Amino acid sequence: MKHYLFGEEGSFRKANLHTHTTYSDGSLTPEEAKKEYQARGYDIVAFSDHELLMPHPELTDEHFLALTSTEYEFVDFEDPSPFPLKKVYHMVLIASRPDETFYPWATRSAFWGNALNYIQDYCQGEHSRYPDQRNVNAAVAQAKERGYLVTFCHPGWSLNRYPDYCDLSGFDFVEVFNSDSGGAGRYSDTSENAFDDFLYLGKEVAPTASDDSHAVSHIGHGATYVKTKDLSYDSVYEALKAKNTFASTGPKFIDLTFDPETCVLTVDSDPVEVISVVTNKRYFRGSGRMNTGSVLTHGEYDLSNFVNAVREHGLLDRSYFRVDLRTADGKMAWSRGYFLKEFYPEEAKSEES
Repeated sequence: MKHYLFGEEGSFRKANLHTHTTYSDGSLTPEEAKKEYQARGYDIVAFSDHELLMPHPELTDEHFLALTSTEYEFVDFEDPSPFPLKKVYHMVLIASRPDETFYPWATRSAFWGNALNYIQDYCQGEHSRYPDQRNVNAAVAQAKERGYLVTFCHPGWSLNRYPDYCDLSGFDFVEVFNSDSGGAGRYSDTSENAFDDFLYLGKEVAPTASDDSHAVSHIGHGATYVKTKDLSYDSVYEALKAKNTFASTGPKFIDLTFDPETCVLTVDSDPVEVISVVTNKRYFRGSGRMNTGSVLTHGEYDLSNFVNAVREHGLLDRSYFRVDLRTADGKMAWSRGYFLKEFYPEEAKSEES
C-alpha cells in the first residue's frame, strides 16, 4: 500500500517556527510581526521570545495562528569570558496548547533584556543552564512530559559540532536554515550536516527553516510547511507532532509517496533543477536538469537495492531516506528522514528481538 509521507488529509500552511519581538530582543511588536509575516504569505508563527512563554491569543484569527513558544539558552552565566567565546545550546519549545503556563526547566535568572519586564509569577524555578548535554537532555525530557515540541536551534551559529550533540535526545526538529545566523550559505551547510548526524544516530527529527527574526530584514527567507486539516491550534500541533512537514528556502513539495512493495518513491514538486534522494548508506538516487532551461516537477525512484540490502542484513532500525529539492538559484527544500522501520514494522520488531 502506498504511503503518503506528508499525510493524506489537509493542505500545506506556511509557518515560521522561530520569531522574536519587542518582548525580548526583537525590533517589531507582535502585531507588527504578524502583519509582516502575513504580507509574505505565512499562516503560522511561533512567537519564541527569549525565555518568555507569552501566549498571543489576540493575534489568532481565521487566517492566522500564533503558536505559544519560547527560546531557551544554555550557557555558563558565571563565565566572565566574552559571549562569542562561550559554549552555548539553544532550543525552541512549542506548547501543546495556547494557554500553557508551565515553564519546563524554569530558570528565572536566565531572563535578560526586555523579557525581564514580563516574567510571569508562574515562572518558578532555578534549574541549571550550564551548557552540557546532561542539562539539555533533562530540560528536553521535562518539556516532552508536558507535551512541548522541541527544536535544536542554529547549530551552525552556536558552533555545535558532533561531540556537542551526539548524546542529545528527545528533539523533534533541527534547524537546517536560519536567516539571522550570519552567512546563510555557510550556516545552511553546517546545519544540514547536523540534521543528517541526528538521523544517522537514529534520532527521528524533522528539519525546519526559520527566520529567527529580530527585524524586518530577517523575515521571509525560510519557512516550514505544515500539512494540516485546518488552522486550529490542535490541528497544527498534531501535524507538527506527526512531522507532516518540510523545510524550505523557496521550492515546495507538492506530494511525496512511498510504496513498500515496489520500493518506489514518488516526488512531486515546484519546478526545480535537482531532486536528490539521500540515504544513510551509499545508495543515492535523484534527477538533475537535462538541459539549459528545463525543469523538474516529478520523479520516480526505485529504492529496491537500498531497501532490500537493509532488510537482508537486519538494518531497518537506523536506515532512512530523505529528499532534497534545489532550484537553479540555489534555493532548497528538505523533507524529514523516513526510517524504513516505519514501512516494515514487523521486520523491525524481529530485528529488536
